[in-house]
Amino acid sequence: MNTINIAKAIINEQIFIALNIAKDSPEYDLIKQVKGRKCRSDAKLWLVPNEVDNWKSFKTVFGNYRIMISETNQRIRTQKPVNKTPVKIISKSEVLPGYHINAIHKMTKQLIIQKYSPNTRKNYLSSFTEFLTYFRDREPDTLTEQEFRKYILLKIENDSISESTQNNIINALKFYYEKVKLRPKFFSV
Repeated sequence: MNTINIAKAIINEQIFIALNIAKDSPEYDLIKQVKGRKCRSDAKLWLVPNEVDNWKSFKTVFGNYRIMISETNQRIRTQKPVNKTPVKIISKSEVLPGYHINAIHKMTKQLIIQKYSPNTRKNYLSSFTEFLTYFRDREPDTLTEQEFRKYILLKIENDSISESTQNNIINALKFYYEKVKLRPKFFSV
């Protein structure tokens, strides 16, 4: 009687029956008959969700095999899902000038140096990029406090931004001008 080794695998807190089956083995064709089975090529395993129907299907297909159950559990790390956001095509008029790209690059470096979280970096850079896009033809160093206020008021009135978004914009601008450009207390609300 042939033997097949299985183990319990946990992926994203879901339990599976895991099998390591070589492509050239007779078990390879059999596993394809099991209900609910999935192949994880990154882990080189076949996985069957640990459910009653799937277990019955597994035992039916491998009925002539002696099933050896490993006592060790396998935790399989999954890769983060690929971002499925559609690609936005940018027209030439939307491309920022070099001095804006340079400002964004400097801000990115400073956020990393000061160990801001990835979410905060993303939010600050998004707000700052949108701000620079609004002032496309102006260098960031030439903008005045009056223009900052006008921009924030415009965002509140036209885009109906929330208070937290407003604070995020202000904090992003304060970060750039106070931490990157080293201006003293550049903006007060």
